[in-house]
Amino acid sequence: MVLDGLRIGPGESALKHGRTLRVRNADIGGKYPFWHCDDVTVETSLFRPAALAAIWYSERMTMRDCAFTDAAETLWNCEAAPSRKTR
Repeated sequence: MVLDGLRIGPGESALKHGRTLRVRNADIGGKYPFWHCDDVTVETSLFRPAALAAIWYSERMTMRDCAFTDAAETLWNCEAAPSRKTR
């Protein structure tokens, strides 16, 4: 599923247990948006401070050209999380 221009506002677990997602140009501000997801690519997107623990417990997650306003919280204890042009 391709989600272009996605906006995730206040709330929790917007895409929890999502599979085979392609997210582009997203503005992510809700808590736990990608928990327990598998095979997700996020491109050209912004993870705001409220996007706490954004990708915990996910597998096969790739991020390209993304900005993290609180990377330490977003990527806490992640393994094998390739990224390109992230900041």
